[in-house]
Amino acid sequence: MGVFDDVGTVRQEAGSRTVTVDLPSLMTSPQATLRPATMAPPDRLRVTDERLSTGTTLIALARQDPGVRAALKEITAEGYLVAGAGDGEGILVRRGCVGSFWDEVRTGECSLTRSGVAYSYHEPEQGLPARYLVVVFSGMHSDWNHPGLDRYIFPQFRHIGSLTPPGTAVLRLGDLGGVSGSFFMDTADAPSNCDDISELIVAAIQRLGLPPQRVCLIGPSKGATGAAIHGLRLHLPFIAVDPIVDDTFYREERDDQHFTGAPIFPRRVEEVLAELIDEPGSACPPPSVVLTARGSEISSDALAFARDLRRPCAVYESDDPRVGAHPHVARAVLGPAIAALNAILLGIPVGSTIAAPPTSARKS
Repeated sequence: MGVFDDVGTVRQEAGSRTVTVDLPSLMTSPQATLRPATMAPPDRLRVTDERLSTGTTLIALARQDPGVRAALKEITAEGYLVAGAGDGEGILVRRGCVGSFWDEVRTGECSLTRSGVAYSYHEPEQGLPARYLVVVFSGMHSDWNHPGLDRYIFPQFRHIGSLTPPGTAVLRLGDLGGVSGSFFMDTADAPSNCDDISELIVAAIQRLGLPPQRVCLIGPSKGATGAAIHGLRLHLPFIAVDPIVDDTFYREERDDQHFTGAPIFPRRVEEVLAELIDEPGSACPPPSVVLTARGSEISSDALAFARDLRRPCAVYESDDPRVGAHPHVARAVLGPAIAALNAILLGIPVGSTIAAPPTSARKS
């Protein structure tokens, strides 16, 4: 049992019922499979098709075939998550019993709250009492077509506990939901997901007895989106590493690469953030840091988001030549991100200016 398993009100169920269906039948009528008239919905779906393999997963096939994409989005909106792949088959499991099929949950590597929020909690190193808390929001898995449930809690900032002040506890949050993740927002099948995630963060802070200024949320990519959303919701400091604050580019230019369109998500990430930014802030708003890089396709969105924030925000725009695209940013700005994290935890002002690249670099 995890440290915060009692958070929330919805209990995970024991899953057992498996239904096998061929992919063409599922594409023709997903509801007939998911909501059979004479029996309970299946806990596990085994989808068969000769095109499927460990290399060509359901997610990969959905990127290639519009019909498969539409079917996958519909069944994901109903609460079925891709959970495995094999020769000629793909596996999906129902969200309400995902813990029965998730190896990392069964072995205790990560836990689920009653409401189904995935997390792992790490005490401060060397047995010290907790004086600080870092909440790490999982970013994208390195393989965007990876079918395992572990894609939802991918371990970025692996050594963060040893790079922060003594007495730092680490709470890692998974992004359970959607195809590539829920972006730590509500989804059609989990309409209280955002509240459930915030509730877990608040529970951790209260149990450790920490003041808000000794807490910092951090994440890369969609993890940065989550850090920003929940930092704004809870009035906590956050560090966002190349946050996806507007998914228009990926929806329109990359064929909805993150599967964030309807019917999985009731609201777009840009709508959620715009509403949070417009909400009244606290009298002494906490600091935030936004990091990006010139080589990222979404750097302009990240910079615009930082300018719109109604709180102190330091912005670092890297000119690292190794950054050729968004996935390269987190590694390139790791040093500045950790420096900013330590500054926030220790109460050192991080400022509110944009650090521009050198003029010589801009000419290249």
